[in-house]
Amino acid sequence: MQAEEPFVDEEDIIEAVRDLRVVDGVVSFRGVSWAMPPEHLSSIQRALDLLDVKDQSGKWQNLSWDEIQESATETMLLPSTMHDGDMMLCGSISVLETLASFRPALYAQLVLAVWRDAQVIDHTGKPWINTVSLNAELLEAKPETADSGCSVADWMVASAMIAGTKDLSVSEEELGHDGFFGPDAKGPDGKALTFPPGLTYGWDVEKMLLQLLGCTTTEREIAYWVPRPSITNRMIGLTDQGGLERGEAILLCLISDSTWKRSVSEVIDHTPGHSEPSHWVRVHSVEDAGGDWLNVSIFSFGEPQERMISRNGWSRIYFEAIFATLPPLKA
Repeated sequence: MQAEEPFVDEEDIIEAVRDLRVVDGVVSFRGVSWAMPPEHLSSIQRALDLLDVKDQSGKWQNLSWDEIQESATETMLLPSTMHDGDMMLCGSISVLETLASFRPALYAQLVLAVWRDAQVIDHTGKPWINTVSLNAELLEAKPETADSGCSVADWMVASAMIAGTKDLSVSEEELGHDGFFGPDAKGPDGKALTFPPGLTYGWDVEKMLLQLLGCTTTEREIAYWVPRPSITNRMIGLTDQGGLERGEAILLCLISDSTWKRSVSEVIDHTPGHSEPSHWVRVHSVEDAGGDWLNVSIFSFGEPQERMISRNGWSRIYFEAIFATLPPLKA
């Protein structure tokens, strides 16, 4: 994908997307070109029927339907442009990026329900957990788009999803550290596991995958900073088999973003101590590059990011992986 200029408000975006066509496996829109199967573009265009409503009333006091329509349409075209804006929304944003990538109609339904009814719905269209009515403070909020880079529609939905997850700090207090996280939840230096305030926990991301996307199975694999070749090999196998491209398996990782950014094997393999789990991403591919090297592509902070990294280095920078399976779409 190559971007020449950002999206601009020169025309009605929904009508512009309806007019798009795939040519030689590529779609081009407002200076951006990327590969897309014709059937996926058709699914996006069908999903637009849900959003193609003029002046749809909503319950969010400081947002407008026009900006929700536009940003949601852009997201369906380019899901990996989602950005959590450094606001600890990375767990729900990674789930939303998966949803928009493989189920644009479900994504559009969720955007509409959160805007119109202030309610998160599951993949069957029913209210999700305790989000029947979002609190007034959230409905009066808005993203600081100038600073965060977060799209309005995705911020709205991700914030509502976070509001619908249950804070389990009381359970941690009752069960104790080992009972809550597991007895191995300590880093190489012996320090106990802690999460940054506001980070979405793995069980909540798993719940979102099962209930909002409709995944049939999920499996959490926790590494605790210790390389586990079986997890990396599973990622490579799913990439080789085309599973991650088809949406048959969706993989989310909790990694240290700062460690990923400096992912040179010598740095990761020999740096003492450990990084605390702090950031959710979605894995797009993990390919064997020969020898001890991997080509890794992930979605993180509004773009696909790629690195060549050693196997051991890659295994050291993810704390938890969630493997999830989406059922095939009905014809």
